[in-house]
Amino acid sequence: MYFLANPAQALPDSVIFRRVLQATGLGKTTQPTPRLTQLLATNTKVAGAQINEKAQFELNRNLYEVCQSIRNQQDHALAFVIGQQLALYYKNKTLPLIPQYDGEETVLAATLYADKMGIIYAYMAGFPMVNIYEELIKKAYKSHHLEQDALLAKRLARAKQMKAQLKQFFLTFETANLLTMINQHLAATQCYEFILKTYQGREVLNNAGVNSFQVLIERLIVDGYRPEFIYPVTIEGSTDLSRVVQWPSGFEHYKIKQVYDSAARYLRQAIKADPAYAPAYLNLACLQTVRRRWNLAKQNAQKALQLTQKPSLVRRIKAIQAIIMYDEATKGRIKDPDQQKVAADLMHQLKSDDQYDYVYLNWKVMVGRPPGQPKGGEGSDEGRETIAGINLIEGKTRGNDDDYLQATNTAKAQASQWVRLGKGTYIFEEKIKGYFARKIVLVHTGRLIYFLETLPGYKGTTVRGNLQAWHLPTGKQGATWKDLQRSKHYGVPKSASKGVLRSHAYHYKIYHARQIIFQLDLQNRVMGWKLYNEVKN
Repeated sequence: MYFLANPAQALPDSVIFRRVLQATGLGKTTQPTPRLTQLLATNTKVAGAQINEKAQFELNRNLYEVCQSIRNQQDHALAFVIGQQLALYYKNKTLPLIPQYDGEETVLAATLYADKMGIIYAYMAGFPMVNIYEELIKKAYKSHHLEQDALLAKRLARAKQMKAQLKQFFLTFETANLLTMINQHLAATQCYEFILKTYQGREVLNNAGVNSFQVLIERLIVDGYRPEFIYPVTIEGSTDLSRVVQWPSGFEHYKIKQVYDSAARYLRQAIKADPAYAPAYLNLACLQTVRRRWNLAKQNAQKALQLTQKPSLVRRIKAIQAIIMYDEATKGRIKDPDQQKVAADLMHQLKSDDQYDYVYLNWKVMVGRPPGQPKGGEGSDEGRETIAGINLIEGKTRGNDDDYLQATNTAKAQASQWVRLGKGTYIFEEKIKGYFARKIVLVHTGRLIYFLETLPGYKGTTVRGNLQAWHLPTGKQGATWKDLQRSKHYGVPKSASKGVLRSHAYHYKIYHARQIIFQLDLQNRVMGWKLYNEVKN
């Protein structure tokens, strides 16, 4: 799931800096945006690395060479150094990576906080490095002849506990993304609550807001009000979250105002983190439209339009503007057929002949015709998928449902790690012996959702065909998404979604009917796949 650079393929330092800066989830604040200076400077005055009073990131040669010495993880080490300093900068601290320490508690607390957030920022940018943290810190101090430093001892003493906490955080973050991708928004709610206790980046806040928006839509449906339109909400890395599913028991406890307020709060926090983040304004406009707060929705849609030039996002913003106009002309105090026609014309202008999507379906609603069904491709995506030898529906690799549901000692013992998110809500992660695969099990309100993922080295097949030639983690040319669509085993999915998980290095395509998620790299090559299976109570 990560971009694993090697010495021959290391990313430019400026790219790493930009990714990590973006991963903080913070935009323009009262402070100037930090800038990258010459990394290979011979500045020995800087103790490792520091963001100076001019908001310039400085790194001395010794620490840079330490980063380069971490085998196959050079980019990841540098990403941590950058992230650690950004964490201090945004906390209004000006400590170097190797600060002077005479027992002062504020220095210790700030350094430990920055270490934790530096690992998180590196992870969010696509450079996981929690497993090399201790090695990197030791080498950094050694390069400055400070092997006996008291602060180093305290950092290393805390490393084991911090790593365990962070691995739980990363597992929960991954599970939240997976649940959102397969439209299990209610189950994702507690994951987001857990994540936001530690990390409040704009993308996660935005995604939490969209997740609550989907819960709101379902709550409205339960109460007998089915929204007419498919609202063009935008989650980071996804372009279609409009499908709805049946919610499990426990949903009745979510009141409409409670869910609306939750969604609005998350989106406003995303805007506070970055006032120039257009997707959050768009999603807030969608939310306010559902609640018929049209004037506020217009303002936020217009603000979103002013902040972006990205064609796909502009199209979505103009779509919500047309929906607002039509909705107000239809359900407002004064019914206005002329404005309804103008709105329909605006939506029609956004249509594309080769796209049968939310624009087309919303336009159909406006012109008073049934929207019909999305078109399917030549191939079939019916029938559940099974990775050969690892069956999530039955068999020894599935595990015992009751053990997971009751969170027994057996379930905990066989898990490589587990997280308790709340009463009756757990996540278990297991490595499957004998296979290059792992399993994630979510327990929520008396039901289970299983995820099975192939890992690098897996050489099996699926029941739909041999994908071994497509699973090439070494970076060699593999099958592309277009190849998959042309395959007799898959074809164009009748119900597909897109998703981005954790980093900018990979994205996903989902065949919902087959319950399979293909992992693609930036060149759209198939690098692996996941299966999922829901067990209802």
